[in-house]
Formats: sequence, structure tokens, C-alpha cells
Amino acid sequence: MFIGNVDVKLAKVLEKRMQRKIKSIKQLGDQSDPEKSELVGKVTVLDATFSQVEENMYESSSTSEIDFQIDGPSTSKARQTDLRGVDFRNLAEACDRTGVSDRRASFLANVVLQDLGIVSPIGKLLPTCQNLPVVKFEKIDGEVPEFDLNDTSTDQVYFYEMCSVIAKGDVPPNLSKRYPGKMAHARWLTTANRILRLYVASEQPSNELKTITEFILKVYAPVWFDIKVRSSCTEGSRHLFSLIRRSRYLPAAVKDVIDPVIQRNAFFAHKENILLSMLTDDRKPMRELALKRIL
Repeated sequence: MFIGNVDVKLAKVLEKRMQRKIKSIKQLGDQSDPEKSELVGKVTVLDATFSQVEENMYESSSTSEIDFQIDGPSTSKARQTDLRGVDFRNLAEACDRTGVSDRRASFLANVVLQDLGIVSPIGKLLPTCQNLPVVKFEKIDGEVPEFDLNDTSTDQVYFYEMCSVIAKGDVPPNLSKRYPGKMAHARWLTTANRILRLYVASEQPSNELKTITEFILKVYAPVWFDIKVRSSCTEGSRHLFSLIRRSRYLPAAVKDVIDPVIQRNAFFAHKENILLSMLTDDRKPMRELALKRIL
């Protein structure tokens, strides 16, 4: 990780150097020498403090997949600052000089950005979102396809029904009392469930919450249900194209964030997978073209 364009290798070297100093000071500690004993005690407390901060950071990140999101437009000058435009050079150099690790520096930077109002801790609201009362919210137009709920899990049924009610603008009481599912890094579906649940409990949602909810209804949900219905590998390239096409409505700043993610996961954009989809296309000329390309 780079912070303020400071080389991560240099940070690791300085961190190891600090660890060696701490180890040597502890080894030189002599209980009969008050000055040395006091120095060893301070070093031990400092090391334990950083360890506790790091543990708290990971506990916080394990309860939520989305800890911080960039705010949308605002009248506040601080909130108008793009996260990518924030210069962490001074913070990075200070962390390097004091031997603070990359992970700890990242944690401190996130806390500072939160205090400045540049980022918003949506993820911290998700673990308890099911306890919030449903309020009158603004409906969001989204494409919710016809879907057979017989062969789906409880979390998937909840996701489908939440997408449907947000598109209509009304949540039935029985749905508001249901559990949105346990959050897990390996299952973004339950995180999406909780984002939708948080949205219907927000009478005046923040710009970032509304943006994420709109993305779920217009991009994530339609593509997810299409993949669920047509899960063959021959459909992979079509699903990828659908994902790209549906996400074009987003502003340029948001597309700059999601497009690299799509590119890193674009396995079905490989030419052999595109040809495979062409061979199973409904149009005869497309199938013939794929055959010519192969032969």
C-alpha cells in the first residue's frame, strides 16, 4: 500500500528497524536500574497500545465489508474534496519516521478522513440495521425480473423482495421484521440485503447510501438474477456485457472506481469465452461468424 506516494518497502524496513530497537531495549532492561526499567516500561506500553489499536481495526473491518464510503456532493468544502485528491505525504513520512506500520497508518488515515467528513461509516450501521424502524423513503426505479423463488435460499428471497418493495416504495410489516442475513466477506448478497434494509430505515439517506442502493437495484440485482437463471458458462460473456452496459449510467467519478474492478474480474472477456457465447447465440449469422473465427 502506498500512502502519499511513499514506498511501501521503505516503510517495512523502518518498521523492522523499530522492532529491533524495541527488542534490544527490552533485553537491556535491568530491574536494578530505575532509568532502564522506566524506559522498558514505556516501550512495552507503546507496543501494546499499537497492538490493541490494530486488533480493534480488524474487529471493526470483520463486522462490515463497507466501512467507509466517499460522500457525494455537499455544500461543505471538506466534503467536496475527492478522496483521491487527499495528500497523505506528511502523514506517511511521519509514520515512516516513527516506525508505524502500513496497516496502522491506514487505520489512522481513515479515522482522520472520518473526522473531516470526507468519508462516512455506512458499514458501522449495517450490523444493527434490522432493528431500525421502517420510515417513508424515496422509491428507486430498478429492474426486478420475474424470478422463481422456490429454488432459492432465505437470504435470496429476502433480497428479491427488498428490491421489489423499494422499487414500489412500500415495505410490508412482515418483511421489515425479517432477518436480512449474517454479514460475511465471502457473501456480498447479505451485505446488499443490509444496505437495502438501512435505506428503507433512512428518511433522508446520505448521498452515498442512495448511490449504493441505486446501484444494487439497477446493476447488481438484475445481473445477479440473470446469472441465477442462466448459470451456464456459455452465458458468461453476455452477463459481463450486461454488467458493463447497466453500469454506464453512473457518474465518471464512480465509474473510475468500479471499472478497474470489472476489468480485474473480466475472465469472460477472454476471446475463447466470447467465441463460446457466440456459438450459442440465438442469431445464426453470429454462430457462423464464431465458427469461422475458430476454424
